[in-house]
Amino acid sequence: MKNILKKVNDFIDENLKKENDIPEKVKEGLTYYHNEEDPEKNLVSTPPDDEEISMKSIWIYEAYTPNYIENLINGIKSNKIDVFYNKSNQKDLINIIRNSRQGSSTRWINIGLLVPFNNDQPHTCSMELPDGISKIYLKIHQYIPSITVLSYQFVLDDNEETRLQKSISENYKTYIKKRNKTYQYVTPINQKKKKVKDIKREIHNKCFNWIKINFPGMFSEINYDLPTCDFITLTKEEPFNDKKFDYGNYLNILDLDVNSNSWVCNELPGLYLKLLPDKNNINSNIMLTGNVKNLFSSIENIRFYGGKNKFGLTNYLRYIDHTLIIWVFYTLLNTYKYHLSKLRDEIAKVNFLDSSIAIEKIKNIKKDFIKLESNIPYFIKEFERYKKIDTIPFEDDIFEFIPNWDHQKNNEDNLFKDIFNLIIDNLALLENQYINVKKSLYSNSNLISAIISDKLSKRNMWIQISMMSMTAIMLILTAIMLYESLQNVG
Repeated sequence: MKNILKKVNDFIDENLKKENDIPEKVKEGLTYYHNEEDPEKNLVSTPPDDEEISMKSIWIYEAYTPNYIENLINGIKSNKIDVFYNKSNQKDLINIIRNSRQGSSTRWINIGLLVPFNNDQPHTCSMELPDGISKIYLKIHQYIPSITVLSYQFVLDDNEETRLQKSISENYKTYIKKRNKTYQYVTPINQKKKKVKDIKREIHNKCFNWIKINFPGMFSEINYDLPTCDFITLTKEEPFNDKKFDYGNYLNILDLDVNSNSWVCNELPGLYLKLLPDKNNINSNIMLTGNVKNLFSSIENIRFYGGKNKFGLTNYLRYIDHTLIIWVFYTLLNTYKYHLSKLRDEIAKVNFLDSSIAIEKIKNIKKDFIKLESNIPYFIKEFERYKKIDTIPFEDDIFEFIPNWDHQKNNEDNLFKDIFNLIIDNLALLENQYINVKKSLYSNSNLISAIISDKLSKRNMWIQISMMSMTAIMLILTAIMLYESLQNVG
């Protein structure tokens, strides 16, 4: 107990010391922020009472390439999803998946709805879900034979879906953060933006971990940020509208104010999409958004999907999977390119002066390359088929998203068709990158083999010389002993 109290007192003393080290001018600035800036910034960044911000669902995608498909099969079996599907559809799910990977035709399979064990909803499969998730829609997409993609649409429960609104409706106080020799004021707006990112990241990670534990695939293994699409709705404002808001307003904090890099859906004019940057430039994050009233008015026969409520909206948008899957394959292409670039740079760093370290390094690089080697050639060849027939799978089911920013509004671009064409156009580049890395890796492996052979030959030469020397010494000793024996006889 004394040790704990001592640590607490030391911590307080240390923080008091740090606070006393802050220059007076910086403290005065902080007081000014607390009295003058913070009340205004909190007011501007807080949504009005009649605005409801809801993060309704998240689509996350996992890819099962040749070396990961058994993980999917085992996950389906261990969670008895095949038993549920086979009973509901009178078909064998495992056989369907294996057969889909043999043919050249495209298909998708609606596996069904996962719910928690305490949910007695009919026609559903029960298993343990992440905290804050009420249900998961599962669907398989087989675009090309070698890669099975599973889409997981995680539907958030009532508490989880309102966390973003609660976080930006709170009041925050500016605090000081020291950077090197300077001090930075972290304002309520900065804190709210960070809070939104942290909440999204926390929810994503819960879902990522659930996939990684139950159905680990290629993205889980080599690119922890699985392709993710958040669906966020508003009840008052329209995202990306032309109104002028103050900096730090709640739309700005949610990244819904600036219409650059945003797209609007032709079939559902109230539905918007935004491409979000990520750390490795793999484009693994996008966001769907809209005003719920405008979305409901855009959907014909919404009553057939569950009515004008959360269930009806998420149920209808399940079918946007056929559109998003194109972006998933583009993310996969970028993931391949990213990891090939990493391997290329790792090979270039190998120092052959220290052969033992070089051997270990090349061995590890080769292990990583083998994982890509069993995927990339198939990916290239199977997508080249679409280039030859000049068509897009499920083309009639693809939602058209057109540019929403001012100078491109009359442009006839279609986002997902453009992304599909980007995949086709990048196949040759990916193939060249793959071939060059493979050549470089195997030439370096041959060089290491030559170095090892040279060392072995030198060692063998040394052993032979040693053996010859020992033989000569033995002969000399034998001769001396023989001579002494003859002398004694004489």
